[in-house]
Amino acid sequence: MLEKPRRALIDRRKILTFAQHPRVSHRGALARHLRVGSAVIVLSDDVMLVYVLAESGVRGQLTSGRIERGPAGTLDIFDILGNRFDYLSGGRLRSWCVVGPEGKPVDGWREIRPEDVPKIFPQ
Repeated sequence: MLEKPRRALIDRRKILTFAQHPRVSHRGALARHLRVGSAVIVLSDDVMLVYVLAESGVRGQLTSGRIERGPAGTLDIFDILGNRFDYLSGGRLRSWCVVGPEGKPVDGWREIRPEDVPKIFPQ
């Protein structure tokens, strides 16, 4: 059994730990299967993932769960119960950005191709 993570995740206006996440009734769910050495961010109504799928070019967004970024830069995306979204993980995203409450990118959490900028940040 994993212990509750002590590392806080930083959003520009507040600090949120896994144990304080407002959308999880079972608090250990978001921390399930964390990989050592991975950067992790928790998604919420204030912090969302905006992405463009590699195969279709379709834009989407996700406001719940967590994102793990491995040492090689690959993304693994999990739902609030800790189950991996295979449809969005690995190399399935062409462009992606984690956006904070003001609609601005969270530092260090984006990879956007120039042609996808209008899809990620529509006017």
